[in-house]
Amino acid sequence: FLLRAMEGQEAVATPELPSLRYKCIILDHDDTCVDSTASIHWPAHVAFMSEQFPGKEAISLEGWFRINHDPGVGEYLKSLWGDDSDCEKRELEIWHEYMAARIPHFYPGMLETLKKFKAAGGIIAVVSHSPKEVIERHYAEAGEGLAPDVVYGWMPEREKRKPNPWPCQQILGQFALRPDDCLLLDDLSPGIKMAVACDVKATIAAWAHCALVEELRQCGGSEVFQTVDEFREHLFGRA
Repeated sequence: FLLRAMEGQEAVATPELPSLRYKCIILDHDDTCVDSTASIHWPAHVAFMSEQFPGKEAISLEGWFRINHDPGVGEYLKSLWGDDSDCEKRELEIWHEYMAARIPHFYPGMLETLKKFKAAGGIIAVVSHSPKEVIERHYAEAGEGLAPDVVYGWMPEREKRKPNPWPCQQILGQFALRPDDCLLLDDLSPGIKMAVACDVKATIAAWAHCALVEELRQCGGSEVFQTVDEFREHLFGRA
């Protein structure tokens, strides 16, 4: 503990802040920080399928994780409706309706970990395929006062969203960081590939699903965290 003496008052003990292994953590959002695919994104797609393709069974939750990993949700959806712009519009409408109506839970221990990291002077950046305003609302309504330093959400330009390096490059430049100042945490390949392209250490969040771990290692994931506690220990060491 550090002792902070104030004039005319007794010394007050304040917790010593941890030293940080990284200046910045670059976080995915869905299924890394919040439990959102099972509660929002996949149910929205199931609702779309029930409405637009009532005779066709929707992909399973595990299948949804996999197509987000490869070939990507955009490519998968295109295979369903081809050039039917009305289907595309309706899928997006239902998705936005579900995102507007539901707030996902942060995984137990995640907010405490991020608050501790930020209190020690760390930078929290988010790079996600969810819209920026949705991510910011999740933090505003469920983040217990925590807010990321910067958020890069879904961008219409393909070159400005992961797996392309642009979001990570912006973070490095904005905060004058070197690649080895940073750690990326993601549960799918787009973020892993983005980090590798920028020489940033890429690690795998496996608490939402773990079937893709070996494929994510092949994409460049260097470490796997099966629980949020394991991630926290990596950042700060054992309590």
